[in-house]
Amino acid sequence: MKTYDIAFDIGTTNLEANLIDTETGRTAARGRLENPQSAYGADVVTRIERMQKKGRAALSDALLGGMRELAERLVRETRGPVPAEAAPAPEEGAPAPEETAPASEAEPAAIRTVAVSGNTILEHFAAGLDPSPIAVPPFTPETLFREVTPRKLAVFPDADAYFAPCVSGYVGGDIVSGMACLGLADVDELTLYVDIGTNGEIALGDRGGYLTCATAAGPAFSGAGMRGSDLIDAIADLLNRGMLMKSGRFAGKHIREHELTAETARGPKAVSRTTVHNLQLAKGAVRGGIETLLSLAGRSADDIGHLIVAGDFGARIDVENAKRIGLLPAIPTERIVQAGNMSLRGAAFLLAAKGRETALRTAELCRIVELSGDALFAEQYLKHINFNA
Repeated sequence: MKTYDIAFDIGTTNLEANLIDTETGRTAARGRLENPQSAYGADVVTRIERMQKKGRAALSDALLGGMRELAERLVRETRGPVPAEAAPAPEEGAPAPEETAPASEAEPAAIRTVAVSGNTILEHFAAGLDPSPIAVPPFTPETLFREVTPRKLAVFPDADAYFAPCVSGYVGGDIVSGMACLGLADVDELTLYVDIGTNGEIALGDRGGYLTCATAAGPAFSGAGMRGSDLIDAIADLLNRGMLMKSGRFAGKHIREHELTAETARGPKAVSRTTVHNLQLAKGAVRGGIETLLSLAGRSADDIGHLIVAGDFGARIDVENAKRIGLLPAIPTERIVQAGNMSLRGAAFLLAAKGRETALRTAELCRIVELSGDALFAEQYLKHINFNA
């Protein structure tokens, strides 16, 4: 029987996977599926609250069921459709083709190794562990997945399952696996790694060690009926045309208007006062986290050798506009790398023993900086709520 390894990025909104042919080492199929846990809440904290009523098994089963469904679909894709001339005619009395049971029941047995990368809460759900302590101070997870031995998942009973090691309750395996895949445990120059989503997860350092933190960006970067990348472009346009002040207020003759129309590469975009305000709060949190780590490291933005922007959101943004509004530090664009979904790449990296060793070493280099109640972060947050002049 043909066998595969599979790498999962388990995101709050979507599950993504790469199916790897164990014989060739190449990607046989890649796909995405909405995370079935979304039915229990848009964010992981809400899902933990729902877990108190529904039980942990309900949320774990939803996630694992989605992972299995995606794996089965990818395996089927590798087999391709059966040619019409090769498909035998059904015997008399047999069910029609659309009524036959899918062949997927046996497909999980084709999976040899599973690698899972995601935030700490979702990794707990996937492993069947209780994530609820992460939602309350002191935010201590049951595990940081630093073990070397594989786990077992009921939906892939014949496979060894490896989870990306985490740093803390809110700096998860998705960050560590991405950093490990890029070899950040061995770089000499100061590197800033930023993954912006509902949370902004940030790492700053070099081979000597990394400071890490997580900030609550909220849903602002998805805008109100607008992609987050479009929203950044829209705000930059309004600032450039003098329609928006750095304080976030509408400027000049627009001061009494309810919304402004910005010009972006994807066409005109309506921007309300509320949208601007929410973006300011999210931007202030992310940039405040970056500046806090720089300050604690005794460094400045000028010292950054590479700024790696990870995640699907980071892959789409115009970095010049992101710098214009003050989301990213104003460093030369040639130092900025838009890396895309590093969690998925990192998960694939974990399929090899050497990759897992590198990920563990990377996690051990990271130190968490708790921003909640931190006076320095509060100062930087307030400083960076405003847009650049």
